[in-house]
Amino acid sequence: MIERRRLLTSATAGAALLAGGRVFAQMAAQGETAEGATNPALKAFMDGYFNAEVDASPETATGLGLDEGPAPH
Repeated sequence: MIERRRLLTSATAGAALLAGGRVFAQMAAQGETAEGATNPALKAFMDGYFNAEVDASPETATGLGLDEGPAPH
């Protein structure tokens, strides 16, 4: 017998996948890519946040293969 929490988690994940699929399908129909649809201010914020996290955690940089050569930012 399936547990109630597992059922709710699976149903929620399925609904999220369906909703996400519709969004990407609409973007593809309009000729947009995920990167092209981003707000430039949001992209700058996300890039800065990512770079700060990589700088704060050398293990993350190594795991992502970013520990070779000069920092990209």
